[in-house]
This record gives sequence, structure tokens and C-alpha cells, in this order.
Amino acid sequence: MGGESVVESVSAQVRSAVRERVRATAIDLMLEDGFARTTVERIVAATGLPRRSFYRYFGSREDLVLGSTEEQVAVLVAALRSRPADEDPWRALQQAAEALPDAGHAPERSLQVARLVEAAGELRARQLEKHVAWRGALAPVLVERSLSDAVPLDLLSAHALVAAALSCLDVAAEQWMADGGVGRLSDYYDRAVRAVRR
Repeated sequence: MGGESVVESVSAQVRSAVRERVRATAIDLMLEDGFARTTVERIVAATGLPRRSFYRYFGSREDLVLGSTEEQVAVLVAALRSRPADEDPWRALQQAAEALPDAGHAPERSLQVARLVEAAGELRARQLEKHVAWRGALAPVLVERSLSDAVPLDLLSAHALVAAALSCLDVAAEQWMADGGVGRLSDYYDRAVRAVRR
């Protein structure tokens, strides 16, 4: 049993390394030629990954850039559930978002990807779909977390709170991009949240 877990761990590490290598190469191509012109055929030709394997690693080109919605939802829900019960929901949501794998990327790369998303309608549409999925998963967790509060959140209020937090993130990202990626995106998010809560 111990040997199996080591093999599974190595396999997961190899899979993750291949995914990151393909993703980095594909994003470089997209930054050069645009999202629409960077086809799956071009990506597999540049990376040597067989076409059939591309779809085992990524559901689509949009997911290659933005990540898997299902994986992100699982990470966000687990991270939000692990936050201290008495933590402010705005803070808990922000800390949960920090658990996403892309949260640790270099600022220059994050800025490049953000600009790529801004320039491609397909990516913006997928990002909106992701936010709807995140909201649907996170709102019930906020309700659960508030059950011991004097005034627990109802589901509508929890949905509104998550939607507001995601809007703050969108506005923060827009201004961060406009400022050339100077400073930390989390600082921009904090400013946006303070404005909403004022």
C-alpha cells in the first residue's frame, strides 16, 4: 500500500509538471499570436503532447488559461471550510482565494494572463461562467459558517456577499492592469472591499 501511494504521488507530480509545461508554452503562443489563432493543433505541435492527451490534461483551451472550474471549486470550498469560524466572511473569502494554484504565480505572468483574458471574448465569457460556479459553491458554505452567529446569513445574502467579493476582484484586477501590474493585486482588492463596505 505504501508503494502504491509513492507511485501515485510521483505520477501526480509528473502530470502536474507536464500540465504546467504545456500551459506555459501555450500561453506564450497566445501572447504572441492571440487566443483565437492559437489552436490545439499549434499547441500540441509546439509541445510534443499528443492531441488526445491534450484533452486529458485540459478540458479546453479556455481551461488551459483559466484552470479547471471543478478543481477550483473543490479547492475554494475546502479552503473556505478550513478558515476560522469567527473570521469575517470577506476575509475568509479572500484567504480561500489565496489557496488557488494560480494565486502564487509571478506578478509579471499574472499580468500577462490577465491581459490575455481581457483581450479574448471567449476567455472573458468562461471567466464569468467560473464566477457563477464559484458563487454557487461558496454561498452555502458561508451560510454553514454563520449558523452559530446571532444573525445567520440566509442563502440570498450569502450569494450577494460572494457576488460582491467577485465584483471587487474584477474591479481590482482592471485597475491593477491599468496601473501596469504595479503592487499586489490583493492590495487593490482590499481597497475595493473597503469602498463597498464603507
